[in-house]
Parts: sequence; C-alpha cells; structure tokens
Amino acid sequence: MMKSESIRQSLDRIEAAAEYHDQLGEKGSESEAEAQNLRLKMKYAREQVMKQTLEIREEVEKLEEKIREEIR
Repeated sequence: MMKSESIRQSLDRIEAAAEYHDQLGEKGSESEAEAQNLRLKMKYAREQVMKQTLEIREEVEKLEEKIREEIR
C-alpha cells in the first residue's frame, strides 16, 4: 500500500509540474533555466515512478509464486 501511495504522489508531482510549465508558457515569462529545472524534476519523478512500479511487479510475482506453492 505504501508504494502505491508513493506512486500516486509522484504522479501528482508530475501533473503539478506540467501545469506549472503551462502557466509559465502562458505568461510568457518562462526562462530557459526554469524550463530546464522543471524538465529535470519531471524526468526524476518519472524515473521514480518507473522504479517503484518495477518493484511492485516483482513483489506481486513473488507473492503469486508463494501462493502457487501453498496451493500445491
């Protein structure tokens, strides 16, 4: 459960960053440094989500195998 919450938080951060990026673009005040910083934050958040997703899949596979063994 904790990992799924962490993934949700990461996705929320990505969404907030994208919204912020859109707002900056609309105002015409976006600087290249701000844009680069935002892209790096979004990249990091995506990487964290992918990492956590992989960890969850691995846990699920282990649990499925354990269940199969108990059924036998």
